[in-house]
Amino acid sequence: MTDTQLQAMLSFLETSTKKAYEEDEVPKDKKIIEDLKYLDDQEPMHTLDVIYPDYKQDTYPFIIYIHGGGFCMHHKNEIYRHHALRLANDVFAVVNINYRLAPKASYQDMIDDLHAVLSYLQQCGRQLHLDLKRMFVAGDSSGAYLASYLPFLVQSYTPLDMKSIACCCGLFDFDTFLQDSTCKFPIKKEMLHLLFQDDIPKASSILSRITPSYPPVYLMDSAYQSFSGEAKRMKAVLDKHAVSNALYIIPKEEKLPHNFQLLWKYPQSAMVLETIFDFFHQYL
Repeated sequence: MTDTQLQAMLSFLETSTKKAYEEDEVPKDKKIIEDLKYLDDQEPMHTLDVIYPDYKQDTYPFIIYIHGGGFCMHHKNEIYRHHALRLANDVFAVVNINYRLAPKASYQDMIDDLHAVLSYLQQCGRQLHLDLKRMFVAGDSSGAYLASYLPFLVQSYTPLDMKSIACCCGLFDFDTFLQDSTCKFPIKKEMLHLLFQDDIPKASSILSRITPSYPPVYLMDSAYQSFSGEAKRMKAVLDKHAVSNALYIIPKEEKLPHNFQLLWKYPQSAMVLETIFDFFHQYL
């Protein structure tokens, strides 16, 4: 695939996502603090929103949400604003973040942005009424990868305490992802090329770095045109290290596309949200 063809495909995916957002059921509005700068610089992607649940209290357990988009597209707004509003519909506040994207940003730039988000929450979280000892993380697709990377960073940011992670339609090892012949997701090689230029660092593998101290993990994927092989490999590693986890694979026959859970037109999306809350509530 040429660069021109790739850009055309990415443009098509962006347009499709925007159309899905415009057709999506609008969730109930919540109190939102928008576009907080988590780094004091001129980079427009160094922003986050804090969304609060309907009830009022002094501090809230909270979910950091990391959007997907193949590391090269999307934003915390539009369809991801809808998703974050739904996540804040229970007992949790939601910290919905942006981060720099390929090809302008490198893999290390994205990891640096995760550090910056944690540092910001360490310094400012209490002012935002967030319970720093009850932090959860969730993400989809490439955002699920970044969510699963956060446990390797959070120990440096006391008193932040990560209780659990939810990864929907995620990837966890770039090499196994590329080699998985059952994964028919289009342009997976091309999107990773934008990020790595064919030089994937060994330290990027989540699967090779998990230890028994890794936090509990919720995993969900569709067996239809998504990354279910990655979810199964992640579960196998978690089981090996006796890390608590739950895996939900939607059968191929239901024909649910990659990241279907973002769209409320699918009845199964409500089930996914309910099972995430059920899993997280065990660790409140």
